[in-house]
Amino acid sequence: MERKPNTISRILFYIGAILLLNACIDEIGFDTAQTGGQLVVNGKITNSPGPHTIQLTLVSESGPTPSAVTDADIWISDDNGSRERLIEIGGGIYQLEENRLVGEKGNTYTLEINVDGTTYRSRPELMPTVAMAKDSTYFELNKEILVTPDDVTIERERAEVYLDSEFPSAPVYLKWEAQHVYVRFSGDPDFPPPICDNCTIICYVTVPVSPQDFVLFDGMGPFKINRQLVGSKRPNSDFFYISSLNVIQSSMNMETYTYWNRVYQTVNTVGTIFDVPVATVPGNIYNVNNPDESVLGYFEAVAQDTTRIILSKADFTFGTVNDPCSDLRNKGCENCLILPQSTKKRPSYLPN
Repeated sequence: MERKPNTISRILFYIGAILLLNACIDEIGFDTAQTGGQLVVNGKITNSPGPHTIQLTLVSESGPTPSAVTDADIWISDDNGSRERLIEIGGGIYQLEENRLVGEKGNTYTLEINVDGTTYRSRPELMPTVAMAKDSTYFELNKEILVTPDDVTIERERAEVYLDSEFPSAPVYLKWEAQHVYVRFSGDPDFPPPICDNCTIICYVTVPVSPQDFVLFDGMGPFKINRQLVGSKRPNSDFFYISSLNVIQSSMNMETYTYWNRVYQTVNTVGTIFDVPVATVPGNIYNVNNPDESVLGYFEAVAQDTTRIILSKADFTFGTVNDPCSDLRNKGCENCLILPQSTKKRPSYLPN
């Protein structure tokens, strides 16, 4: 029997919503009213070049904002004896120190974390070997209707990313999520390269299109899906220069899928992710010396494939996309490297 793709949230443990796309969309709010203090682990290793990152936070005891876990000692190892340390790059985010360890299909990976003398470890994660689905993606400008508290109706554009896909015949567990990679210049906007190479810094920034959304599928193939919405974003200054909408397909093992499906089923039954017993939905991270400790999150080993849509401001209605640095006081215009997930290294798929 065919199972339709479901959309659920990226589990952000503090804010957001969980969505399921089946015959309809159910939006479920998060409740942060819980004791707090639990370690949250968010990260993965893939077969892409990386860099691969792990984020460590603690659930806040007093509000929705998590606190970053710093000064941790983190390692990823595989079943072939390879092992690499992750170094802290800020905000509780850790990155492979030399980026030598690249995921390979069929290999098994383990995460180990040492914080203040306590050791946490993931159960071994197998990267699937099944064939990836065949994806095609496309972009549309559509309208959304908003009603203000004063009953004023506003019509706005939305940049929406859609997916058509055909799945392989083998059992397959897939996830799609959309990200936006855009260009930002620092310095004088009237003199961008190549007019004045020394006047500006060029940054490439990666952000999720819809932070709360991804598409999750499991089933016995082959199957097809058509016109599946993957992400939606209001056109803004991020689209002023050349940019790319990337749809990332991740192939996961059954245990990883089971975790996300269990979270959804529990939330759908009792209400929110922090209601009891939702907060105790087990991931694959445990305290080596105290297995009864509640640890949230999951370390994944996934195979990935990416399709891309290259855009410029010419793809949008005139006036909806403006120069982000027409006012140099805007964040990142004096130094675009302060923007989260920014780098001076140009992605190979973006034109010069």
